Amino acid sequence: MAYKGFANIIEFILILHNFGHGFGVVVGPRNEAVVSGDGMAMSCTVDSEHDFRGWTVERISDRRERTVFQYTDARPSVSHFGIVNNNGAGTYVLYANSTSVGDAGTFRCIVQNRVTSTPLKFAAQLVVIDFLPSCRTNLTTTSGERVSLSIGELFFMQCSVRYQGNLNLSAEWKKTPEHGTPVVIDVKVVTSKDVTQSTLNVIADFSTAATFSWRICFPPHSNVHNGTAKNAPGYEYVWKSPLVLPVVATSVTQTTTSATAAAATAKDADPSGPATPNKLPSALTTEGARGTLLRAVSENWGKLLDWGRITS
Repeated sequence: MAYKGFANIIEFILILHNFGHGFGVVVGPRNEAVVSGDGMAMSCTVDSEHDFRGWTVERISDRRERTVFQYTDARPSVSHFGIVNNNGAGTYVLYANSTSVGDAGTFRCIVQNRVTSTPLKFAAQLVVIDFLPSCRTNLTTTSGERVSLSIGELFFMQCSVRYQGNLNLSAEWKKTPEHGTPVVIDVKVVTSKDVTQSTLNVIADFSTAATFSWRICFPPHSNVHNGTAKNAPGYEYVWKSPLVLPVVATSVTQTTTSATAAAATAKDADPSGPATPNKLPSALTTEGARGTLLRAVSENWGKLLDWGRITS
């Protein structure tokens, strides 16, 4: 899939960097994260004290620094890359209309000091997501974005993503009550460069009236030396579950109906007797609900041990 409006983005980068040009600094490239098939662009702006000398890339796949473009070349040596220079104004944009996971790695802009002839390198990371993140769950909705579950019923949500790059990925599970403040359940910073999978298992109870979400992003690149981009790429993905509404199990409802019918019979036999039961069935009391939940946990304990509460 071609990167929409790609020419406009390159033009915007050129304008942005040239606006700050002339202040005696070199503006290096920034970290980027893209989905495989989309385009990418990195820019490098030199000041009056430096000369641009080229671009190199150190791919994840081979860990060898290769020249992509040098100033004496008419075009980049890697066929699917292009170079744009705003009429020699000092900003050099390396771009690709379409990327693959093989492009992921460290890109470096090479400049040279005009007085000392000292070469300088300004590096940034390109992360390529191999395929769009995906999530699945055993929750099925019958009307809109809501799903009803019996107290004690076990449900799961599982999400996965595959990417290549030198940046860590942050994966976050969050629970948002229907009438409450979102709560972060778990956050993991993943260093794997391949498939990342995360599973959340939940047992429905009276506090489960909520939606659950999974969010991934790439945090800022910390603990790096000067000349290396530290920014967080502007990429995130959020998956959201339907609203989970816990309900009393059918067997409890039948118990309530039977108890009400028994009370009505007792009243007919003794008009002075109470019209309703003096005591609710145990399944409807707080203790009864707790017992129902504990039984469900006991029945599903084997599954919980197999799945784990959160795995990644």
